[in-house]
Amino acid sequence: MNFPHALSLGDLRQPSSQTRARIRWGNWVLRRRNWTLVYITHQGHELYEIDLEQMTTAAQMLDWIFQACRKLWATPEYQADLIRALSDIFTPQATLCSGGTSKTLDAARWLREQYPKAGRQPEKA
Repeated sequence: MNFPHALSLGDLRQPSSQTRARIRWGNWVLRRRNWTLVYITHQGHELYEIDLEQMTTAAQMLDWIFQACRKLWATPEYQADLIRALSDIFTPQATLCSGGTSKTLDAARWLREQYPKAGRQPEKA
C-alpha cells in the first residue's frame, strides 16, 4: 500500500525548515538567545518562562506542561499553543518517548542543531 503523505522516521527526527523557522505559537515565543519559551501577554508583558535546556526527558517536559497548565490564567488556547510549541521544537515522540520507551535528550545540543546560528540572535515579541 502506498501512502503519499506518510512520514519517514527521518522526517520525524528532523523538523522541516518551516518548523525550525517558527519562533511563535500564539503568545508563546522562542527566545533563542537563552533557549527559553516565554509567554507574552497581549500587553507585551513576559508572564511565564520555561527553560528548554532542562527538557532532557519526557518526564521533565510533562512536568513543565503540567506546571504551566495549572496557572489560573492558563486558557485552553494557552495550553494548546504550549503543546504545539514543544512538539514543533523537540518532536518529542521521536526524541523523548518513541514507542513508549523513555529516552534522554541533550536538549541544549538539540536546540543548537535545530536552530543553527540562532543562539545569539534577538527575537521580536
